[in-house]
Amino acid sequence: MAMWNKKRAFTLVETMVVLVIFSSSLLIGLFNIKKSHSYQNEAYFFKQFDESWQYCKYLSNFKRCYTTIKFHKAENNISFDSNGRYFRWKKVLRLPADLKPFYDYSVIMDIDGYTKPQTIYFTQNNKNKYKLSVQLGWGIYELTKLS
Repeated sequence: MAMWNKKRAFTLVETMVVLVIFSSSLLIGLFNIKKSHSYQNEAYFFKQFDESWQYCKYLSNFKRCYTTIKFHKAENNISFDSNGRYFRWKKVLRLPADLKPFYDYSVIMDIDGYTKPQTIYFTQNNKNKYKLSVQLGWGIYELTKLS
């Protein structure tokens, strides 16, 4: 009968080992979720940017509007302003919190969709992350991820 009186329980060391393993797996999961969320925000922003850019090309070609696209570093946004003879359209896109243009830039799209070639860099944590190359004429751009 003395054998049944032994207490069956976890020791403090075993409990601490289980807690350390569990907490480290939670931390790794949270880090991956944060990274994935940041990636999703950037993808959503660039999709909105592309839709606005294409709409400006449409306005230039069919409504004969001049469009000014301004990249604001301090306000951390991009503004689209299309002016035509009988038509005006404005839109402001907020950049994701950790993504900023390297400088203030302006891109002008003429009434035929022509744009001057330029290169615009976006930084994240003081490192270049994206390069937006506005190509010669016809309002075409190319977005390249650098890192």
